[in-house]
Amino acid sequence: MSHNLYICSVPIGHDDDITFRVHQILSRVKTILCEDTRVTKLLLKRLQILHSQSLVRMDQYQEKRSYSAFDTAIQHGDVAYVSDAGTPGLCDPGAGLVQHARKHNISIAVLPGVSSVSAFISGCGLLFSEYHFGGFLPKKYSDLDQVLSSIVEQQTVGIWFESPKRILRLSDHLKVEYPDVPVVFAKELTKEHEVFFSGSANDVNEQLHLADVRGEWVVLIDARGIVVDHSKQRKKLAITMKDAGLTAKQVKLLAPIFDCPKNELYDIFQAL
Repeated sequence: MSHNLYICSVPIGHDDDITFRVHQILSRVKTILCEDTRVTKLLLKRLQILHSQSLVRMDQYQEKRSYSAFDTAIQHGDVAYVSDAGTPGLCDPGAGLVQHARKHNISIAVLPGVSSVSAFISGCGLLFSEYHFGGFLPKKYSDLDQVLSSIVEQQTVGIWFESPKRILRLSDHLKVEYPDVPVVFAKELTKEHEVFFSGSANDVNEQLHLADVRGEWVVLIDARGIVVDHSKQRKKLAITMKDAGLTAKQVKLLAPIFDCPKNELYDIFQAL
């Protein structure tokens, strides 16, 4: 008899958000692979699921090393996988396990449920069909500036996770560099102290400096309406081409490679 691997989404803060299907599966499988056995054990207790399952740790540090335990467990019954909260595979372990199971022709069933990203989008009050999700924002300031600049250059919507230790640094940066850009900051989604801050980067910065910033954050920057001034960047490019000894004809030919209008770059080059 073949057995199944169930990839299960679990609540991100409110236990009542568990789906009926996930509750059923967690109640009947013999083995649950989990990011942290202690967290999952407490969740099962709160959900009043009898703790008769074998809990096996499979986090980001030892996902591959746990495959042998999975291979043994799947031969004796269905297996479920859960991360500490939310949807496995989205900034959480699980993707490697799915690949391993698929490679060995094990049936995989995905049981959808809560995701902090989709919950955040539903509460933003902004309509958009495309966005960039970047996971956790970089810790280094230079990398952070590069990520944010990229979103502004692309004139798109960006969504990230951020630590409470760095949330004010992010907000302060946005206030200086893009004070009028629309932003949404939210913390503790689905929990008792859930709160959304929305408005311009400047307005939200003032709100955050008066708020309790403890908790896990999700942030959005809506750069769709920003008018990007490329003049300085293109002048710098034209100077570089001039110093390299290129001709005006060569500049026109190279302009599309640098995503520049031919005539605009040509005019800047000729004016040097």
